[in-house]
Amino acid sequence: MSTLAPRAVRTTRTLASLRKAGPSVLPIALARASIAPLSTRNLSCTPHRCAAPVKPSKPEPSVPEGPLRDEKISDASEYVRLVDPKSGSLAGPFHTRTILAKLDRTKFFLQQVAPPQPDRATIQYNPQAAGAVDVSALVQFPICKLIDKKDEFDKQRAIKRRTSSSAAAAGNVSKEVQLTWSVTPNDLTHKLSKARKEMLRGARINVVVTTKAGGRKYIKGLDPKLDQQREELLQSIETFLCTSEDDPQAAPIARRLQDVDWQRGGSAAVMSFEAFRK
Repeated sequence: MSTLAPRAVRTTRTLASLRKAGPSVLPIALARASIAPLSTRNLSCTPHRCAAPVKPSKPEPSVPEGPLRDEKISDASEYVRLVDPKSGSLAGPFHTRTILAKLDRTKFFLQQVAPPQPDRATIQYNPQAAGAVDVSALVQFPICKLIDKKDEFDKQRAIKRRTSSSAAAAGNVSKEVQLTWSVTPNDLTHKLSKARKEMLRGARINVVVTTKAGGRKYIKGLDPKLDQQREELLQSIETFLCTSEDDPQAAPIARRLQDVDWQRGGSAAVMSFEAFRK
C-alpha cells in the first residue's frame, strides 16, 4: 500500500473534515442562522445647521499582489472548489467562510489557484441538490488549495537559494571575445551584441584584439596614424559594450575594469568589462 507524503496526509485530513457534513448541509445550516438587527436611533437637526451631504469619492480598485488568500477569497466568492491533494480532483463546492472557520490557521492557509469565470457558467448552483452537480462545471466558483505553511516556507527558501546560487555562478563566468584589428563593422557589431547580452546576465567579458594571422607585425608607437586608428577601435568597443541597446542616451550599463593591457609588443590589446549590478 502506498503511503502519502506528510503534506498530502495533513491536507487530506483537513479536507476530509470539511466533507463530513456533506456539501448540502453547510448551506442549510447557514441559511438557518439569523443576523441580529442593527440598533437604530432617531436623529434630528435644525434646518439651518444641517450641511448638505458630501458625496464620497470612489476609491480606486486595488490590484491584488499574487494569488488571493484566506479572507480575500471569502470576500470575493461565497463558495469555492477545493483540489484534493491525493488525487488532484475537484471537491465541493464548500462555503468559503466555513472552511476558514474550521481550518487550523497556524498550519494551513487557503489559496486561490484559478479565478472564477462567471461569464462561462452554464449551471446554476443549488445547495439543496449539491450531490447531483458536476463540480468541474461550476466555473463561477474559484479553485483553491489548502497550503501547508511549513511546506510553502521550505519551497520558497529552496527557490531563493537556487536563485542566489545561479546569480553567484553567473558572476564567476568569463567570456572571451576574439577580434582582429581589421574586423569589419558588421562582424564587430555581431560579436559585441552577443557579448553584451552575456555581460548583462552577469558574465565578465574579456575582449582580445590581435593582428590577423599571417598579417604584418605591428609595434605600438612606430606609426602615429595607425596608433590613432587602433585607439579609435578600442574606444568604439568600449562605447558599444557600456551603452544600453534600448536607450543609447541613458547612463552607462557597464564599465571597463582596468586600463588597456597591451601585449606582444603592442600588437594585441586586452580589455575587461563588467555590467553594473542593479
